[in-house]
Amino acid sequence: MVDSSSLRRLGRYARFSTDDPSGRYIILTFWIIIIIAIFPYFVNGNLGLFVLSLLLSFVLISAVFTITGRSKYSILALILIVPALIAAWTSFFIDSDLLREISSFLTLMVMFLVTFSIFLEVVRAKTPIPRHIIWGAISVYLLIGLSFATLYYMTYIITPSSFYYSVDPSLVFNFSDFVYFSFVTLATLGYGDIVPITDQARSFAILEAITGSLYLAVLIAKIVSLSLVSTIDKGK
Repeated sequence: MVDSSSLRRLGRYARFSTDDPSGRYIILTFWIIIIIAIFPYFVNGNLGLFVLSLLLSFVLISAVFTITGRSKYSILALILIVPALIAAWTSFFIDSDLLREISSFLTLMVMFLVTFSIFLEVVRAKTPIPRHIIWGAISVYLLIGLSFATLYYMTYIITPSSFYYSVDPSLVFNFSDFVYFSFVTLATLGYGDIVPITDQARSFAILEAITGSLYLAVLIAKIVSLSLVSTIDKGK
């Protein structure tokens, strides 16, 4: 039987999860950074595929957890994440381009729903700026990069000639290559080692570069200005 103290602790946790979801965004940000920083050391062989599947699973679960109970899109995200995870892990055991395409598509849909949900919350923020809005804005930026990486990878699976590696044209791309290319494109650095060839790949790269520039110029500027207004109001 559940005692009253346990119910009070559960109630406090529920209120914290709903009113201050900073922890959710921090966890999501942590796992995306882990993919960027750690996964390149495990890109080859079955170990690399296992690490990739595991990290992406953590990212997807963390992403859906951030909007659970806070967005009208959370139910749809919960429905999509199940086949996305099944397809991802099945493709680990069965070498099939079709499974990888399905996994990439479902993963992309989950990331889009989560990114859009968090983006709406950040856009609608008013003074004083809650702490979770700052972490939410960071999560959105990282999710945009990871989402486009998934999109590039899916494009490459469907049309292998979509991308060209100028240093070694015979290179077979893997997901980590597109994580690198995506964030380089998002930040508009453009090193030129990986080049989009097909019209579709070029179009996606252009859209990501525009998205990254506008996001930093408009949304982050808005958050900074609202924070300054909040600070000034407190000083009065």
